[in-house]
Order: sequence, then structure tokens, then C-alpha cells
Amino acid sequence: MNDFRPRYSNRLKDAWVDFVSNCIPGQKLFAVTLNFNPVTHGWSGPVFRINESGDKFAVHPGRKTSADPSSLKNYRPIPMATVRDRIYDLWGKIDRLLFGRRFHRSKIRSSYRGFIEHPDSNIHAHLAWNVPDEFAPIFPEAVPEKWGFLVPGGTVDIQPVSDPATWGRYCVKAQSFSIEPRVDAFLESERRN
Repeated sequence: MNDFRPRYSNRLKDAWVDFVSNCIPGQKLFAVTLNFNPVTHGWSGPVFRINESGDKFAVHPGRKTSADPSSLKNYRPIPMATVRDRIYDLWGKIDRLLFGRRFHRSKIRSSYRGFIEHPDSNIHAHLAWNVPDEFAPIFPEAVPEKWGFLVPGGTVDIQPVSDPATWGRYCVKAQSFSIEPRVDAFLESERRN
């Protein structure tokens, strides 16, 4: 009788998928995953797993071994504001490379949309990134280089998108659409004044 919420939830999720995966005409869409896993620099939080008996235990980031709580004292979680700032900085560095040093005045720029996932353990972001066609060959090589500068030890997975809807669904998979997605987890390129 009360099937409004599931229908609303599905429509909301579909709308977010369409929004995230929107490809601008004359631009190529790339699937970009940015990982904040600089374990050697003490930035990452522990990854938590659950064993067969249902007990939760910490695992060292980047390793498969159980972590003694005292060995995790040098790890600190990465705030979502830091993730946002690093991705915004990456956008600026990429656009400067593509459009020149006055990129902020350019009428055409690259753009991204996506979500931050797992802020309490293995924080990373999935983005749909639009790039003008003429710069598409440069983009996949530039992102890992610029990301490595901003987040030492961080990794990048970047692929051209052949099916935008599938990538859009993947970007929003960790969001709860029972009411609204986590607004603080949403990322979008926007000019700041």
C-alpha cells in the first residue's frame, strides 16, 4: 500500500545517475577514481573487516594483515573537506595544463561530477569527468601525474566511458536514496570566487 518511498527512491537515484553521467556534446567522458591511500605518509585510516564470527577488526591500509590498535596511532582519517579541496586543486592543475595559465577565464573548461565513498575507512572518489575532444588524448596521462603531486602515494584509475549510465550508477552506488543522498559526499566542478 505504501510503495511511494521505493518509487521515489528509484526515481531519485535514476535522476542522480543521469546528472552524474551527463556527457557534454563535443567532449569526451572519462571515468576517474581518485584514491587517498598514501599509507607511507600516515594519511589513511584503517580499513575495517568483519570475520566469519561477525567480529569487526582493523586491517592496515594497503595490507591484508590484521592491525594491532596501537600500530594504527599514526593513521588519521582524511576529512571530506580535504578530499574536496584536493579534487578542486586537481581540476585547476588539469585545466591549466589543457587551457593555459589563464584557464580560469576560459569559456570552455573540463568539468566533473561524482561522489566520495567510504569516508571512515578507504576514502576515495568516483567522478565522471568531461574533457573537450581535442584534449582527450592528454587527459589520461595528466591526471595521475597531477594527482601524485597533490596526494603523494594516492592512486588513479581512469578509463574512457563507453556507457555513461553504467558509470553513473557506479558513482552513486554507495549513496542512500531512501530520502536524499549525502550532500557532503557530492562533488561537482564549480568556479569559486
